[in-house]
Amino acid sequence: MPRSVVKVAPGLDHDRVPAGVEAEWVSVGGSIVEALLWGRGLSSTWRRATVVRSGQVHELAVDADPGRAPVAAPRGWLHEPDPAVIRSGLVATVAERLGATLVDGQIAYLTSDAPADSPWVSSYRVTDVLPFSVKRLKALLRERGIGRVVVKKRGSAVEPEALVKQLRGKGEGRAVVVVTRVADVPTVLLCEP
Repeated sequence: MPRSVVKVAPGLDHDRVPAGVEAEWVSVGGSIVEALLWGRGLSSTWRRATVVRSGQVHELAVDADPGRAPVAAPRGWLHEPDPAVIRSGLVATVAERLGATLVDGQIAYLTSDAPADSPWVSSYRVTDVLPFSVKRLKALLRERGIGRVVVKKRGSAVEPEALVKQLRGKGEGRAVVVVTRVADVPTVLLCEP
């Protein structure tokens, strides 16, 4: 068919996208909702991430594989790419636009020296980076007066809900606890919400 669009599951493997067909991943409010394959008669690019956030539509498109972003140690800000950016394989494109690097070559968390006002990521100020240890983390949270946390994870077997229960304390403060790998080492990044 000269003109066709096919809605497919967002977990679509990139290797299954035929040459000359544009693949687009769409997220709404931070959740991936669909992927689309735009046939040769309609495709206008190689890959596209479409993010609908606060009623606004943002599109990021590239004509060729951007490759991998560089890797460096965590800096002052952590950026969590939108799921559409991750699934579309455009993390390196966003990293370049933000002047950011990956914290680990296999994990889609970016880091930079500045916050990002971008629809492609959510940014958190990093206050501490430490090896993963529930005991050390609980002590740090207690010392800082943090009693409520949101746990995010990538590249870890930790169950966020279980860790939230373990970390709940008496303090009034709040924090975002990111459990991930940095240079392939289990690591915790403590961030401001």
